[in-house]
Amino acid sequence: MKHPHDPNAATMYTNLVFNNFENLMKFVTELKLEKLTSKIINEVILDFEIVGRYIEISYQTPEGEYFFTREKFKSRKSNNSPNEELLLAVARAEVNALLYKKGRNLKLWIYPNIGFYA
Repeated sequence: MKHPHDPNAATMYTNLVFNNFENLMKFVTELKLEKLTSKIINEVILDFEIVGRYIEISYQTPEGEYFFTREKFKSRKSNNSPNEELLLAVARAEVNALLYKKGRNLKLWIYPNIGFYA
């Protein structure tokens, strides 16, 4: 279940995107080549998989909770390139993991849209 907007999560998300853009884009490049890759952040295992036009993200907490999301990253309705949409999906997942507190349920937050303009 996605939870409503949280100002702290939104700030962390925006800062992560703009302060770590190059590192996130390197991860996206690897993800596009491999189609499946993982990260561990704050003891949460994040698995990222590209399936067609979608990115599937699974979260597993140390307590064994498991969550799964699927987002379209190749869309005509997006103002961003597919790479930028992948980057934003990875950043959202990372912030969800960073906000996880051991012994509590993992929350998947709703984040503000970010548009990249040249």
